[in-house]
Amino acid sequence: MRSITEAFAVVGHTVHVVGPHEVVPYDFGASLSARARSLVRRLPWWGRDVVEIGFGIVHLARLCRRLPACDLVFHRAGIYDTLGVRLADAARVPLIAHLDAPFAVERAFHRKGHFAILHRRRMRALGAAARLVVTVSESAAQYYAALGIPSEKIAVMPNGILRSLLDHGARLAANRPALSEPDAVTVGFLGSLSRWHRVDLLFQALRDLDTRIRCRIVGYGEDYERLRGEAARLGLDGRVTWTGPLPHERAFAEIAAFDVAVLPHTLATGVPMKLFEYAALARPIIAPDLPNLRGLFATDEVVFTPPGDPKALAAAIRTLVADPVVAREMAVRAQRRVECYSLEAIVRDMLARAGLRP
Repeated sequence: MRSITEAFAVVGHTVHVVGPHEVVPYDFGASLSARARSLVRRLPWWGRDVVEIGFGIVHLARLCRRLPACDLVFHRAGIYDTLGVRLADAARVPLIAHLDAPFAVERAFHRKGHFAILHRRRMRALGAAARLVVTVSESAAQYYAALGIPSEKIAVMPNGILRSLLDHGARLAANRPALSEPDAVTVGFLGSLSRWHRVDLLFQALRDLDTRIRCRIVGYGEDYERLRGEAARLGLDGRVTWTGPLPHERAFAEIAAFDVAVLPHTLATGVPMKLFEYAALARPIIAPDLPNLRGLFATDEVVFTPPGDPKALAAAIRTLVADPVVAREMAVRAQRRVECYSLEAIVRDMLARAGLRP
C-alpha cells in the first residue's frame, strides 16, 4: 500500500493517507499496537473477526472527520469491510476498492472459518458502491464475482514495483551479477514467512545440494520459529542465514546477495511482489508452476517447477548453478519483462479504467 501511495504521488497526484493509526509495517513487538495485535492473534477466528468488525465501526466516524477534500477514495478493503463505502459517501467522490487474494482462501488454508454470509454481503455492498474493484489475479476476480461484485467492475491488475526500485535494482545487479562466485552460491527467499510460501520445501531441497550452496532468508512471519526448528532438524543450521524483519529498502537490497531467488510455493490466487523484486535485480528465479504465476513470466524468463516437489526444486537449482551464463541470460530477460509491471503504469491504467484523470 505504501508503494501504491507513492506511485499515485509520482504520477502527479496529491495523496492523503487516512487511517485510525499510523502504519508501522515492520513493528513486531515493542509498541502498544504491536502488543495489541499479538493478543488479538491468540483469539479464535471468530473472536478476531468480532474485534475487527468492532474496530471498523469505532473508527469510522474518526476517519470521516479526518477525510480531506479529495477527488477519489482508494481503499484497501478488509474481509467484512465497513469503511470503503462510508468513506466514499462522506467525501462524495468515486471509490476504487483494492481487494487482495481472497480472504476465504487464506482462511481455508489455515483451516479457519469466517462469517461467510456477512463477508458476501459486505463484498456485494462494496462492489455496488465502487467505481472499480481491483484485484491481483483471474482466480481472485472469479472469486469476487461469485460473491456478487459485478464482473464488469472488476479489473485484474497484478502487483508491481516502483520505477525507482527498478532503477535501483538495475544498479545493484550491475555491481554484483548473479552466480559471479561459483565457489560460494547463495539461494535466497525474501518475504513474509507464511505457511503457504512453504520455505520448508527450500530446506528439503538444500539438503540434497552441494554444501557450498547456502541459503539466505530475508523476512519474518508466522512460520519463523517453526522454520528455524525445521532447518535445525535437517542439519542445516550452518548453511542458513536469517536476517529477520527489515525495512523494505534494506530487504530489497538484500536480494543482491542472492545467486538464485526462490519462491517455493504460494496460494493459487495471489501474485507475490517478491517475484517482481527478484526480477528487478536480475536474479535467476525459480517459482511454482501455478496458473496465477504462469501468466506473469515466460518459461525462458523464470524456471517453473511442480508445486510441492523439493526434488524438482533441487534439480532446478543445480541446473542454474551449473550454467551461470544461461542463468544470467534468463534473469536479464525477466528483468526486461518486469518493466511492464511498474506501479506508476498500473496506477495510470487503474485511473483510466475508472474513467478518472490518469
